[in-house]
Parts: sequence; C-alpha cells; structure tokens
Amino acid sequence: MNMETIRPVIDAAAQLGFKPRLTADGLDLVGQVAVGPAMVPLRARFADLALADAPRFYLSDTTMLGRKVVPHVDEAGELCVVDRRIYIFDRYQAPEQVLGLIVRAGEVLERGMTKAGTREIAEEFLSYWSSTYLELPSARGTKVPANLAHLTTAATLSFEAHQAKPGTLGELLDWASFWDATLADKMVTGLARLTARDPAIALSAPNGTIVATVMVSARGAKFRETLGRPQAWQRFVRSTAARSLPIERSEGRRTDLASLFGVNGPNGTAPLAGRTIVQIGCGAIGGYLARMLAQSGAGVGARFAIIDPEKLDRPNVRRHQLGLGEVGRYKAEGCAELVARDFPGVDIVPICTAAQDQAAVLAAADLVIDATGEQSFSDWLNAWALQRRAAEQPCPALLYSWIAGHGAATQSFLSVDEKHACLRCLQPDLSKPGRFDPLKEPVAEPVAACGTQPVSRYGPAASMAAASLAASHAEDWGLGRPHHLLRTVRIDWEASVRRDPKSPDRSPACPACAAL
Repeated sequence: MNMETIRPVIDAAAQLGFKPRLTADGLDLVGQVAVGPAMVPLRARFADLALADAPRFYLSDTTMLGRKVVPHVDEAGELCVVDRRIYIFDRYQAPEQVLGLIVRAGEVLERGMTKAGTREIAEEFLSYWSSTYLELPSARGTKVPANLAHLTTAATLSFEAHQAKPGTLGELLDWASFWDATLADKMVTGLARLTARDPAIALSAPNGTIVATVMVSARGAKFRETLGRPQAWQRFVRSTAARSLPIERSEGRRTDLASLFGVNGPNGTAPLAGRTIVQIGCGAIGGYLARMLAQSGAGVGARFAIIDPEKLDRPNVRRHQLGLGEVGRYKAEGCAELVARDFPGVDIVPICTAAQDQAAVLAAADLVIDATGEQSFSDWLNAWALQRRAAEQPCPALLYSWIAGHGAATQSFLSVDEKHACLRCLQPDLSKPGRFDPLKEPVAEPVAACGTQPVSRYGPAASMAAASLAASHAEDWGLGRPHHLLRTVRIDWEASVRRDPKSPDRSPACPACAAL
C-alpha cells in the first residue's frame, strides 16, 4: 500500500470518528453516522488503494432504522450514496471527497426513513425486489410459458416501512394485497391454473415487472408428486397450508429485440422499428451500417433489405466488417448472416442483384439508404426519386452516405421532398467542387492499372465514421426530425474545412431538376 496516498484519507475520516482496518480486500474505514436518534454502523471500503475509484459503503446492521426494506441498500448491504456511473472521484481531492461522501451517506439514510423512502423505493423498485432476473416472452408473437401466469396492476409497487421482502407465498399475497386489494385472489387463481412444477407469477406494474416463483420442489419430490394428482394442486394452492411455500423473487425482463432496441429511442421504441428500410451497398460503409441500422430497429416489425450484387474480394477486407473467411461470398449475404446471427429475429433480407432491377422493392420502402458512395448510381437513384415525386407516386425518403477525399471527411444527405435540394443540387457540375465540399483542395482520384482495383490509402475509421453519421441521420429521420438534411463530420482536419449542418435549397443549375 502507498501510505503517502492513503494516509490523508485516513486522517480526514478520523475527523468523523472513522478508524482504518486493513482486510484481504483492501482498506475499510469503520465508523457510525447519525440517522435520527440512532447511530448506524457504516463501513467505507477502498478496494482500489490507488484511489482510482470512490469507496463503496456498507451497512452491517439496519435493524435500528425502523424499516424492513431500507431505501438505497441492496441485498448485500451496500448503500448507494452516489450514482457511480456518472460520479467522478477526484483522487487529488480524495480526503475532502471522502468526508463529503460519509456525510452524504447519513443524509441518504435520513431521507430514506421519511415517507419519501417509499417513493424512492418505488422509483427503483426492481432493484429492491431481486438481484436476479427471469427472461419473459415478448408481448407479441411469443407463446407464454405454460407454467407462468402473467398479471397486471395499475398500482405502483413499493415497500412501506413495516413491509419486508416476501419469502413465502403467504407473505407475497399479503404484500400484494396492500398495494392492490384484488391481487391476492388473482394470484391464487392464476397459480391454480398452472401445475405444481414450481409455478410462477409475473406481475406487471407501472414501475416494472416482477416474478415470484413458488418453490414446490423445495418440499421434495414426494410432495410434488402428491400435488401432481388430478385437482390436488388446485385444491392445495387455495388452502392455508400453501401460504408457507417458499418463493424465489426475480425481476422480469423482456429481452426480445423490440424491448432491447427500444432503449435506443426516447419513447421506448427503436427509431427505425416498424419502418421498411432498404440499404443499397454492403461495402466498407454498408457493412458497418447494416448492423447499426438493425440496432436502431431496422428489421423489427418490418422488413430490412440490403442490396449489393458484388462478392467480397480479398482487397476489400482492408476496410470491411467481413473478413477473409467471407472472400468470394456475396457481400449482402455475409452482412445479413452476421446481423441475423447476432440479433435473431431481425427480418433482414439480402438481395444480390443490382438495385436498378429492384424498383418495386425501392418503391415499397419508407427509407432507402445509398451507401455505395458511387456518383453514377447515386445520380440514377436521385433521378428515379425525382420522377416518382413529379408523377405524384409514392416515394421513399432517400439517405446518401459517402466519404470525401481520401478519408478526410464524411457526409450524409437526406432527400425528403421537392422543396429542398436533391442530391445533384449539391454538385450540379461534376467537374467542379460541390457547393458544400468539405475538402480544402481537390484530391487526385486513385489510379490503377486496367483490371485492378484502385487503392485509396486510408483506414477503416473513415468507413465507420460514415456509417455512424448515416445511422444517426436515419435515427433522426425515424424520430421525425430529418433536418439538417446535409451533415458533415471532419476526420482529417488538415485536409478539410468546416461545413455546418444545413438543409440546402435547390440549385438553378441542377441538371437533374431541370430534366423534369
């Protein structure tokens, strides 16, 4: 131990009566804090003696606090004093911060003993109910397990000062009835419809879903065999004797894709869920982009098609998500398989033909993303969309993604209507720099001998940045905030210039608009 580092902390804690104690796990500072009239034992543990992290606080005895469930204290006795995910422990101010944390520990306990404690437990109720979880089926499309009954309540669940965490079926019924007078009967009725093979109740409330599993098996195989006779369990579960059956508490979690990816959206729904998405190009940008789009909800509740007629070539792996083992395979197939493997249930469909031959697929989409970075194809797609809009035919929003120069910057552009610029409006004359070109100076295009692939010498970071920008832009579109339509991220600041995000007007020199 570096005593020069830890000694000031020990001396500071001594001001509040805390004494040091070395353990096999580190250093404990042991003392007491006043909570009302009680002096509550408190232990501050430094597992990291280099002071790279804040101490953790533990209570060895909470009986004098007058609550069966103490707010902000978990089953291991750890007191949550600060949110460690965001709290920054300053090792250069460690003595002062440790003093502040000890004082705050007392304040947290003091507040928890008031009526506010019940509200605070309700806000984080699942963490008080159990530290383990049971995976629940999706609300849609998945059959509920045969031995689980799912109930709902409008009551916000918590623990009052006199309530302990239930450990038996009787305690569960009494606790539930306190919060919703109808729940005990519903729980018994639900259990009676199940079998004696450790039946479970999942209860969904506004502040989460909890699970209580009745551990019939704890009484032995013979007891469970007896309850397996016709109507035996149904009669037993309604009897007073059933109240002594032990239960196991767990948090009920939905781990279906809609729930998992829903956290990526502000309203609990993934931004692209339920939208028909088409991505064109599964190259250096598209390989990374397909995964990001799936995690944003593409393929959840609607189809996600990825189109690329090319096969992966050995030089492609320099910047591609797919590796050497996929060489010779269609890029779209490889990318789709990778996404489907990691996120089973995503409706992702690879199409290994030219996008120009998939007009019906494009027209049926809500959003089409061009990740090819190829000017000639992008011009075709732009013209296709302009013609459909001019004919008042349904037309998807178009999102274009490309890398400028040799990895110097990346841009995304979203075309949603005829009021703003089309893609070609950004660069009416291809022999001249674009209106919003992020490059300081034009760069020479890579040259290669006939039959060989040109090489642009930059790493995969630019491809990932382009995919990230496009994914973020697509998410904003899905959330109903498509502007700014043109966005730029600078990668090489020496070779690029600042381009603020904007929604460009149409250009009178645009050949695509003039052709209509």
